[in-house]
Amino acid sequence: MSQIEQFLPHEGRLVGEDEVSTQDLDYKLLGMHCKSCNAKFFPVNTMCLFCLSESVEKIPLSTEGNLYSYSFIHIAPKQWKVPYGIGYVDLPEGVRIFGKLEDTEPEHWKVDAKVHIEVKECAKIEGQPTQYQYFFKSSKG
Repeated sequence: MSQIEQFLPHEGRLVGEDEVSTQDLDYKLLGMHCKSCNAKFFPVNTMCLFCLSESVEKIPLSTEGNLYSYSFIHIAPKQWKVPYGIGYVDLPEGVRIFGKLEDTEPEHWKVDAKVHIEVKECAKIEGQPTQYQYFFKSSKG
């Protein structure tokens, strides 16, 4: 299986070691805090997306948020598993992140419902840096 086949977009976004806190194997996404304008954002960047300041620092993001919006995708390239769900989640830090829904059971998803952000380590590829994948889990799932 090639690397492209191994990590398809319908399985969730890949993030690198610099975007995940791995303290005590409790994986959390890392976002950014701008020391100049106080904005918080995701993904990790070397400058503020709002004021372009380079005075930024990494911060751990919450693992719980509220589902802002979602959709199920039913048509995709033939090698992808369909349907799959995607959505936006609002975090208490004021950050909105985009990602994959864990499952496609419509009764598990509702706008403004509490969701958990699960981060897991992907299968390692020899000679490559560790990568992680995140997705949203419904409290009803």
